Amino acid sequence: MDYLDYVQMTRGQQISYKIKSFFTGIPNAIKTIFLYIGYFFKSVFLFIVNGFKRYGLRFTQGDGATKASYIIMGVGNMAHKQIMKGVLFLAAEVAYIIFMANFGMTYLSKIYSYGVHVDPKNPDFVVDGVVGNVPIEYKKDDFFGLSDQIANADTADDSNKVLLF
Repeated sequence: MDYLDYVQMTRGQQISYKIKSFFTGIPNAIKTIFLYIGYFFKSVFLFIVNGFKRYGLRFTQGDGATKASYIIMGVGNMAHKQIMKGVLFLAAEVAYIIFMANFGMTYLSKIYSYGVHVDPKNPDFVVDGVVGNVPIEYKKDDFFGLSDQIANADTADDSNKVLLF
């Protein structure tokens, strides 16, 4: 229908034509929305793939110092006369290694028991979180911990602090 046909309609016919056009246009609008959602996910996927591609190209096309900086942070910066930046990267890496050697491995080994663990002194109870320094315990059979809650400061498990460190 062209403009001239539309203008020659009565007001009621124009309204019914607009309502009909609205409802017949819904499937096309839904199709367009899903196409744009698909384009969005495609562009995000290609962005990630191209990032990995650029990362690999930088490694293969870089010189020896650039390749060494993939293992020892800051070597590439120091080789390209960015001494202070390279020293800061190297210091950050050394600090991280020292932290992991002294504290991190201890906390990493506790992460499997985060939140709930069995009390070795009383295996009939499960420690579920810590309020202050006092754990909240409940019987193993009581799934929601609503009955027989016992505060026992001797069995405190600070595994919730793993996420803080």
